[in-house]
This record gives sequence, C-alpha cells and structure tokens, in this order.
Amino acid sequence: MSPYYNKIGGVTFTGENEKYAYIVGDSAKEQHVIDFILAQRIDSVALYDLHRIFPDDDVKQALKSFMKRLRDNGVTRILGIGAEYKPHWDNMLDFHNNIAPFDGFLTEIEFWNGGATFEEFIELLEYARELPWKPAPNGEKPTLASYVGWITQEQVDEMVPLLDYLYVHAYVTQASLAYPRVEERFQFIADANQRLGTNTKVLPIYSAEDHDWAAGNEYFMGEWLQTNCIPKAEAQFMKDFEAGPYANKLELAGHMFYEYFFASKYLEANCGNPCTSSQYLYPDGTCHNACSSPFTATIQKSCTSLCNIDEYTLADKSCSSTCSAPDVVKIDQGGLKYCETPTTGLSSIAIAGIVVGATVVVVIIVVIIKKKLAVKSVAAVTGIANPVSNQDGKSLELSQVNQDATLIQLNANRSHV
Repeated sequence: MSPYYNKIGGVTFTGENEKYAYIVGDSAKEQHVIDFILAQRIDSVALYDLHRIFPDDDVKQALKSFMKRLRDNGVTRILGIGAEYKPHWDNMLDFHNNIAPFDGFLTEIEFWNGGATFEEFIELLEYARELPWKPAPNGEKPTLASYVGWITQEQVDEMVPLLDYLYVHAYVTQASLAYPRVEERFQFIADANQRLGTNTKVLPIYSAEDHDWAAGNEYFMGEWLQTNCIPKAEAQFMKDFEAGPYANKLELAGHMFYEYFFASKYLEANCGNPCTSSQYLYPDGTCHNACSSPFTATIQKSCTSLCNIDEYTLADKSCSSTCSAPDVVKIDQGGLKYCETPTTGLSSIAIAGIVVGATVVVVIIVVIIKKKLAVKSVAAVTGIANPVSNQDGKSLELSQVNQDATLIQLNANRSHV
C-alpha cells in the first residue's frame, strides 16, 4: 500500500476516496487501514511511495507511529518497497537503522517491460544485499524479495542466489486461472533452487483491479473477489499447487493482492471477519472453534469449500451435484449442508475354512463396518466473506506492481496487503 500519496494509476483519491490519500499522520485514515486489516486478518504489509516520506522528518515520525499501530494490531511483517534508484535504498537504510525497522524489502523493477535492464536489476539486488542493515524485529537480517512478471530460466538462475522470496504475478480474472498462470515460472524457480542449492520461496500476486476500479485499462479479479472473497482464492490456488509437480520442491510463502485501495473497494461490503483470533469463520458469517471435515481451514482461520454454491463437498474434498442414497442431507454448525452416510449393521461377512484333522471347521467372522461420514457441503455464502489467507496464517502485504501500484499479499500462513 501507499501510505503517503493521493493517487494510484489513473485514480485520484478525492471525494469519498479521500480517506486513501496521505494516510500516515491522519488518525482516522490510519484507523481505516487497521479496520480493514483486522476484518481481513492481514498480518503483513508492504509499503511503497516511501520516497515521498523520507525527505520530511515529521512524516517519517508519522510513519514510525503508523508502523507501530500496525504491529499492535497483528501485523507481523512490514516490508519497504524500492526500485532501481540507489539513493532511495540509502534512505530506507537510514530509516530502518535509526527510526523504525522493517522486516524485509521488496524490489519493484519491471525489467521485462523495459522499465530497466535486467543487468540494472541484478546490480540493485547486489547493492541492497551489501548494505549494512541492522537486524529486523525478529533479530535476523531483513529479507530481500522481488516482484517479477515474465522471466526466463537464465534470469532466474542469476537472481535466486540473491533473493529470499519471489513474488510471481498471476493477474487473472478468477482464482482457477491463477496457478496455470504461474506454473512455468514456478518450474524455473524450483529447477534453479535444486541446481544451485538455494531456497527462494514463492508467492503468487493477484490483482483486485476490475471494471469499477483499476489503475489503467486492464481488469482482473476484483469482481470475482467481491463475490468469493480472499480465502476461496487462496484455497483454490493451494489445491492446484498441491496437485502439481512443485509442491514438494518449492515453499509457498503466501499470497499477495494488488492492492489496498482496490481490495478495500471490492471486499469491504461483503468480505470481513467478525470472529475472535481463536475462532474460524464460516462462509455464512458465523464463528466456530474449528472447521468440520471436509471443509478447509485456511491460514486466515476461515473454513471454506472449493465447491460451487450448488454443489456438495465430499469427504475427499471433491465436488458433486447430488447427495447419493443412502446418504442423508444435514446441516453443520456453520450452516453448510453436507451428506452423512448412515451407520449400517452387518456390512460384510468373511468366511474362513480351517482344517482340523479330517474335519473342516467353518468359522464365520462377522465384520461390522461403520462407514465414515461422507460429507458434502454446499457453501452457503452470504454477505460475509472469508478472511484473507496466506501461508504464514494469513496476511496482507501491500506491495507495488508498478510505480503507483499497491499489492496485497497473503502468505501461506499469513495474509498480506
């Protein structure tokens, strides 16, 4: 997210959107961010447009205060975003070492679009790596990550030794298209990690832009998110990732969404989490201490089904349009429909013959099998949407995809804006 600017792309923050302009130092605007983070269970935020803050000592102190408020409200990772301009990284170093520490840093250098050369990108990574950073709040060296679009295997081989994370863009219109969008690039990263002995982690980036609100004239997943919310997007990606060939070769560290303004516009009306930190949110908006099988517990502590609203989720998490006899339809604690297989009596008989002397003794072994529940769920999605999910639990990191862009990231256990 941009904590201190009055526009994103072609959208200027005026009128009803003025609350998104120049956020730090304005208590009400900061509170709107915090309310969004709490509602979506975000625990990671990435900040760009920092070059607009660093020249002003008062605004730097306001940013320090805002970062503390974020941490006080459950944000565990705050990233600073920078491009190829080295003096900006010097300013981030000064802020990190002397005013308020970041947990890591993220580059926004679109070398694949001609905004800089690949050589300039690598030079910046090497420069950032060598800066004398003080430890992050966890006591370790701050992490370094890059957002990437279209990359080659050769480029990946050169960048992964310098990076802890790669944020791979998956700008699509619905969640089912996201994993196919990134799969080849995940292959490049997995192959490089294996050959070079590195462990660069990955996160997909989605865009919450769409027809009503977008930085330019490209439209992506905002309207899908408005109906389905973040946890279902995460669950779909996790399902596809785990079924693919790289689940055991790559560490999926979360998910990122571009960005706070767009996500807020599309998610606030229908998607939020009223539950306490120890509870799980169901699609109907109710809160429970655990998720019933076979519903998926997301990192953001919501319970979700990958099936459509008119389908049932089976015990193996597959989907069916019917609940077959002898199953009976029931309703679980969160209002989700499922099918229960009634307990049967003698479901199988095994006959064994034992020879004793010249006599054959027939032993009848009665095996009583109580069939396990075959749960089918219909996601009764109402106005309350599932919270954001990430691999670190769930966290939203606000990151930048282009100069005026913002990203919301969800970690595999964490949600990110």
